[in-house]
Amino acid sequence: MRIPATMRALQQTSLNGPQDMRLITDAPVPSPGQGEVLIRVSAAGVNFADISRAHGTFGDGPRPPYLAGFEAAGEVIAVGEAVTGPQPGARVVGVGDGAFAEYMVLPAAAAVPVPSGWTEQQALGLVVNWPTALAALKPLGGIGTGHVVLIHAAAGGTGQAAVRIAKHYGATVIATASPGKHETVLALGADHVLDSLGGDLAAEVAELTGGSGVDVVLESAGGATFAASLAAAKRVTGRVVVYGVAGGEAPITNWELVYKHQVHVIGLNIGVLIQAAPQIFGELMGELSALIAAGVLAPILPTVYELADGPKALTELEARATVGKLALLP
Repeated sequence: MRIPATMRALQQTSLNGPQDMRLITDAPVPSPGQGEVLIRVSAAGVNFADISRAHGTFGDGPRPPYLAGFEAAGEVIAVGEAVTGPQPGARVVGVGDGAFAEYMVLPAAAAVPVPSGWTEQQALGLVVNWPTALAALKPLGGIGTGHVVLIHAAAGGTGQAAVRIAKHYGATVIATASPGKHETVLALGADHVLDSLGGDLAAEVAELTGGSGVDVVLESAGGATFAASLAAAKRVTGRVVVYGVAGGEAPITNWELVYKHQVHVIGLNIGVLIQAAPQIFGELMGELSALIAAGVLAPILPTVYELADGPKALTELEARATVGKLALLP
């Protein structure tokens, strides 16, 4: 097929936030290098990391101007040298640079096939949200039957997967979400849902657990909520797995770890896990495939926006006004 020279894409022009993201029509279509594939993007995932990048708070994030987005699914239309994996015509999902566009390049080795019977939209989350939820709960969180788990932002893409996975492995789930999203979270199987916008979360968790606290906290909120997460975890054995900073940075000192919060604090970045511990990630994806085959995780259509409405999607996500996975359609 003929590949055009230019394409439509969303370009981040500053570090002031997604409001400074602009639709351009003359972005060069990238060429796949060695070990890479070029895909025609069918759907691009919208994530909190996109917001962090737009504000310049993402570690080693791109500098403007840059093409925004990093998660996409679509059809392979060209391959670079030494590619033996997906060939033209294959439908894949993966992460790379410049996903909010009509075309993007992906590393061939990390391009995951879209499951048979799934649309590209439904496949979003396979390489970001779902592995993050599983990694936080299993190899890092160590959950098992009888454990109690606190899951923040439980109505989001990662949170919804985490609720389902935690219940599958026999845990009691205490979730947090804004009041308008409580029914959604309860329908996923959560045992309790607390108001993320008000109240004393640590005190409410203590009441629900008889004062003992939870075994694992999935912490993506940051900001003031981080202190509540530390206080909610069991002394000595409790684990707080931190994989997001949606509410801003939240410091903790060595003094606090010794005298106030005697808990395990574990950092998780799925991109670093893929690069630094590929064997663990491989095992993770194998387990994820088993969960999909068992129906624990099923394809769900995201809320979709047109490419030009990318800034709107990011602004609504930042304001916690959305539920589930969000996608841009080029």
